[in-house]
Formats: sequence, structure tokens, C-alpha cells
Amino acid sequence: MQQDVQQPTNAGQSKLKPCILKPGNRVRHPQSIRWLSVSDAAFIFHALAFVFYVRIFLWHFQERAQQLPGAFGFGWFYRYLTFCSWNVQMIFLGLACLSKTSQVPSRQQWLAAWTDDLACFGFGLAHCVTVMYYSVDRTTKLALQSSDMRPPWLGPTVHVLNTVVAWLDMLLAEQRTFSKRSRHISFGFTVAYALWVLVCAKVDGKFLYPFLNTYPFPQAFLATAAAGTIMLAIVFEFGKWLSWHVIRRQAKESVKTD
Repeated sequence: MQQDVQQPTNAGQSKLKPCILKPGNRVRHPQSIRWLSVSDAAFIFHALAFVFYVRIFLWHFQERAQQLPGAFGFGWFYRYLTFCSWNVQMIFLGLACLSKTSQVPSRQQWLAAWTDDLACFGFGLAHCVTVMYYSVDRTTKLALQSSDMRPPWLGPTVHVLNTVVAWLDMLLAEQRTFSKRSRHISFGFTVAYALWVLVCAKVDGKFLYPFLNTYPFPQAFLATAAAGTIMLAIVFEFGKWLSWHVIRRQAKESVKTD
């Protein structure tokens, strides 16, 4: 008697589909560096950086900081692109910590999304601050109003370390998508800040950046605004390209470790 041999079928088996990564997708990819996971390393970095950023932010309320030229006039230190950029990074670092510690999934997802968008926006903004400040300072020496009260550590901290933090976040973060919302935030900020500079100049009777008072208006102002906008757009697109390659590399490493 011949016994019927049933051949296994794939009818009840789920088919594994390859994961196609696209720029702009919000993905998470667990991996580890020896004994410390990348997620934990990112949290430690964000927490330490947030404490440092808050410390520098609070320094601007101290007596010595109140004697700087930026403390006088309409808009306080928020007239400066550097201080605005510092606040953006400080906020996204704080949100990054909250997104890791939140126990509510919906809230965690919301915090992670806003952390991602502000971090991508801050990535481009930090580069604009660094490049534009040193470009103007090296060519005209009129990037900021001179002051003996400005500590020597302040310049490198807010004009160099800010970009270092942006890069470390890019390399450690689980998701940096450079989404459309982040692009819209970046474009909206450039327009809003340009108008804000004009408002401050109207109230104070002069521009906060000395070189804008030296060269003819509106040519110098429009050229500076255009250069900043173009630079922000270029860095944003570069960050998007870089994020795509980082995500793809991390995904490959995750597959190897599984």
C-alpha cells in the first residue's frame, strides 16, 4: 500500500518582503556598539548635551552677559541667529530625552517626530551660523560688536561646538529623516528671521550686525539673506543625503547582527 505523502506548502507561511528604505521614512534600527546600544549612547549624549546647552543658555542671564552689546536693544539676544540656533538645538535635545523616557507610546511617537524635525532643522541652522560667522569675521572683522566683557570661550562654544553637536546627533540618532515638515520649518524660519532683523533694526535705528551698517542697504541685507537661505537649503539636502546613507549602513549592520 502506498502512503500518500503530503508535501509542505507555503500557503500558511508569511512571505518575507525586503525592507525598502527611502529618504524621509521614519525608521528605527536597533544596533549596538560592543556593550552599549546605540540607542543608549544617543540618550546619554542627548542628556549631557542638553544639560550643557541649558547651562550656556542660563549664563546669558548673569551679570557679565548682561553687559554684552547683545543684551541691549530691542529683542535681547534673540536678535542674533546664533542665539536662536542655540535655542533650537536646546529644545530638540530636551525633546530627545523626553521621547526616550516617556511611557506613553502615542506621546513618545509625537515627541520623537518633533525631535527629528527640529534636529534636522537645527543641523542646517548650526552650519549656517558657523560658516556665516567665520566668513564675515575673517573678511570684514565686523561679525559682532566688539566687547571686552565677552569671555574667550563663548565664541568657539556657540559658533563651533554647535556644529559638532549637530554632527554627533546625526551619527548617533536612530532617525533623522529630513522630512517635508522640517524643510517647511527651515524655509519659514529664514523668512521670519529676515523680517525680525528688519524690525529690530527699525526699533534700534541700526542693524545688530555691524557689517550691515557699513555696506549699502538694501543690497547688503538682501545678499546676506539670500546667502543664508541658499546655504541652509544646501546643508539641509546634504543632511538628507547623509541620513539616507547612515540609515542604510545601520540597517545592514542590524541584519548582520541578527
